Amino acid sequence: MDFSDPYFNSRQGLSVNTNETPDITSLDDIQEGDVVGVQKGTTGKAFAEEELGSKGVEIKTFEGAPAAFTDLEGGAIVAVINDEGSSIAEVEQRPGLEVVEAIDTDEKYGFAFSKDNPELTEAVNGVGRDHRGRNLRGDLHEVVPRPPGTRGVRGVVSTVFLYIREEA
Repeated sequence: MDFSDPYFNSRQGLSVNTNETPDITSLDDIQEGDVVGVQKGTTGKAFAEEELGSKGVEIKTFEGAPAAFTDLEGGAIVAVINDEGSSIAEVEQRPGLEVVEAIDTDEKYGFAFSKDNPELTEAVNGVGRDHRGRNLRGDLHEVVPRPPGTRGVRGVVSTVFLYIREEA
């Protein structure tokens, strides 16, 4: 397995209920005895256990992020640590909740390729280098054309992975 250059820095977000705990504006404000919600099996959970568990912060694990945000709304926990993008989407639907800090955990996304196709890896990396910070879906479709029989496939990732699977 080979991987493309990273195309996305996946940060975590610290979300709080600004009505219940307006004094929490960063990780530094979370104290011993506070309860922070995380989703089971995620980078957010690992980060919270490593960085906050040693400070005496209780880490409450949820099956899914929405349940953690529901507890945050109700004041049962003081914060949620979760993927930044999905946290932003959650708080937009929940008045009083806010993502107050982005947490860089150095987790980056890339595409996976067969080691037998280094030309494809380099082609995708070239498009990525040419389009840093811009939408590169159209150009990726030129480099990685939609394979025959994949009508209706949405998104570059699906297209690339379908192409890789068919080529492998």
